Amino acid sequence: MNWNQQRTNEAPNPVAGNPNIAKVYLTGVYVRLSVEDGGLGKESESLLHQEQFLMRYLEQHPELILTKIYRDNGETGTKFDRPGFSMMMDDLRHGAINCILVKDLSRFGRDYVQTGEYIEKIFPFMGTRFISVLEDFDNIRPNARDTLMVNLKNLMNEAYAKDKSKRICSAFDAKRANGEFNVKYAPYGYLLSGDKKHPYVINPETADVVREIFNLRQQRMPVRAIARLLDEKGYLTPRQYAIKVGIRKKPMPENHWTSVAVYRILENPAYLGHMVVHKTEARLYQGIQKRKVDKKDQLFVPNVNEVIITQEQFDSVQGVKKVSKRSSKKQKAKTENLFRGFLYCAECGRPLYAEKSKLANGKEMRYYHCPTYRDHHEKYCSHKAGMREDKIKTVVLEFIKSQARLAGEIERRANSASLFHLEGPNGKSRKDTIHDLEAALAREEYLLKDAFECYVLGSLSESDYLFSKAKREKQMESLRAQLKKAKKNEGKGILEMVKSSSYVQILKSLTRARTVTREMCEALLERIDIDKDHNLKITVKYRDEFANLLQKIGDLEAEIHDVG
Repeated sequence: MNWNQQRTNEAPNPVAGNPNIAKVYLTGVYVRLSVEDGGLGKESESLLHQEQFLMRYLEQHPELILTKIYRDNGETGTKFDRPGFSMMMDDLRHGAINCILVKDLSRFGRDYVQTGEYIEKIFPFMGTRFISVLEDFDNIRPNARDTLMVNLKNLMNEAYAKDKSKRICSAFDAKRANGEFNVKYAPYGYLLSGDKKHPYVINPETADVVREIFNLRQQRMPVRAIARLLDEKGYLTPRQYAIKVGIRKKPMPENHWTSVAVYRILENPAYLGHMVVHKTEARLYQGIQKRKVDKKDQLFVPNVNEVIITQEQFDSVQGVKKVSKRSSKKQKAKTENLFRGFLYCAECGRPLYAEKSKLANGKEMRYYHCPTYRDHHEKYCSHKAGMREDKIKTVVLEFIKSQARLAGEIERRANSASLFHLEGPNGKSRKDTIHDLEAALAREEYLLKDAFECYVLGSLSESDYLFSKAKREKQMESLRAQLKKAKKNEGKGILEMVKSSSYVQILKSLTRARTVTREMCEALLERIDIDKDHNLKITVKYRDEFANLLQKIGDLEAEIHDVG
């Protein structure tokens, strides 16, 4: 999501100009039921109860106009990619709402860092009012910036989430040990049975497609030819079928059979009745976000479900695959290419593949082609003509040289700005002054936190705490002002950043480069998108770093100009 656009989410105010009538807000109510409850939570936390609670609040605040209710049922609060939440943020960005109302912060989210990011940065930037009823938090109040208690509550929520994570992981481990499987989706060819110990049953609508794929491959039909045939017969892809029957609601960009989809079916041991589980894991209490599990660490359980493919046919198809792989490796050894892993079709987004052809003069030349056009022609992608490697090299080389010139310009401008560097007070260098001020500020923040903990524990009276709090905050305000002044011109710091940038140094060394090497690509490039007219869009790894350096240098140059 792009938060850098100008936001105009202020609600149209029909009473503007009348100071006696409050501004109205187009309000989105957000309710969420925890994934751990599976949609069957306690009555106090049910979606209906949350909605009723917030409707009563709206009745007491006529300036809040209910626009829409966003619901997430059975969604964890430790992640923010929830359907209802995403829909709410889309409406917020498009101006359909400009106020969010929740029962409490834990309904909004349990991840301290991301919740704080939304409340303290994103919503103020978007001009969004945010109200959490139980915490009595409203970000338009004058004291809303004092977020100590809000952050403390968020921290408690995160600790709760970690504790919940630990208990859920333990429960899943126990179920697996008892031969029970917690699965959300069945592979293409199966349906969920509702039986935890035998979770899949054959789906007569799609199982025949799976059998046909294995039969065709056993007859040594190329995988891309199988994909084309399935398209011609009008068979829905696994993703299309999942959307059709309501298993998945989010539309998928892929709307045709691909070699990858066919291979996934041919390699899946589920069609032998086996289960492979623990392919991904997330253990928040151990600080482990969701990740893929190595194959050697996955859990293989044989003979759990009904069989679609026999072991003999499965083994036969794997044998065809091994022969194909050996042939493919030989071909790849002959056509090893410079831009492997960097080139993509700008139209369909798939990686381009390399193929050698002979020119009229007998010389071999490598071309890069779109696999979607190869498999399906213009039905799904119009990127027909391959592009010669030497032409790509010419464009990339000129681009790298231009970036080398940019790196030199960045260093020159940083060096000029550094000449304006001033000493700090008392004869100290500016770096030492900034370091001392930051250390003093950190000490005051620590003492303020310590005073609060003493107050909570009862070893410090309320009056003593408030006195200490006022004193510390005044000192911190003074230190921040001094720090801002000391940092006003950091030319030398910018120059150090430029000189320590590996990308600047690499690019400077390539000013007179005569050819493109694999090492250059790996060091500098992220991807290259090529359209059907052979226009290149080159994305570099250092784009954010250079943008940051140029921004800082520009700010310094503006300050120097103002002083001058």
